[in-house]
Amino acid sequence: MKYLKMSFLAILPLITCVLNTCWQILLFLVDLIDGGDEDTENFPTDNNVRYNYRTGDIDPVKRLDGLYANKP
Repeated sequence: MKYLKMSFLAILPLITCVLNTCWQILLFLVDLIDGGDEDTENFPTDNNVRYNYRTGDIDPVKRLDGLYANKP
C-alpha cells in the first residue's frame, strides 16, 4: 500500500504537467489559426452607452448595482 501511494504521488504531478502542456499547445494552435487582429476588432461592448438617471451622466462602464441602464 505504501508503494502504491508513493507511486500515485509521483505520477500525479507528471499527469498534471502533461495536461497543462497539452492545454497550452491547444491554446497556441487556436490563437495561430484565429490570427492576431485583436487590435482592429470592434467589441460589441464598445457601442453600449449607459445613462445614469440619478445624475444625468453617461458612463461607458456597466455597473452591477443597477444604477445604469441602456439609453435607447
